[in-house]
Amino acid sequence: MDGCYRPESDIGGFTEGAINPQKRLPEPSVAFTSCDWHQVHQLPMPASKSSKRPAKEFSDKKTAPLQEDTSLVEASEKMRTLNATSFPVASGKKLVGSLRDQNPDRKVAGFGHDPATTSVKENMSTLEHYCTEDEDIRVAVRLMRKHKLKHLPVVDEKMRIVGILDLKKIPQQAM
Repeated sequence: MDGCYRPESDIGGFTEGAINPQKRLPEPSVAFTSCDWHQVHQLPMPASKSSKRPAKEFSDKKTAPLQEDTSLVEASEKMRTLNATSFPVASGKKLVGSLRDQNPDRKVAGFGHDPATTSVKENMSTLEHYCTEDEDIRVAVRLMRKHKLKHLPVVDEKMRIVGILDLKKIPQQAM
């Protein structure tokens, strides 16, 4: 089996072919090749395990990093929306650090500070984890898993953020 999930029955259960080798799976009514699926979802085609896949290909260019002058209230709202426990911080386009708490506004308020007037810069960690745009995606995924990161900034040679990797959005074939 090619590792794809196919319907097990009309009930709606799913199985992978290797789980129950005695039970034959019905052939799908519409034949999708990997090419069709990737064209529909506008994703790059999977490469062989031996070829290098740059992290830049999988990074989200639309998700902007936090800016260091942003208030903790705004930063916390964005992080909760993205379900991020750590998120990159930039000064302009240049990576300068990361905010490492999903609820930094609540933490700061617990110490008697006003999160609306406290900036991200006052609470961020300096550069910790990032990958370069030409870094292999498998290396970036291993780094994210090792440090339990859901988001990882992708930078160019001048430390400018070119995108942000989201572990949930990286196709399984690339890992």
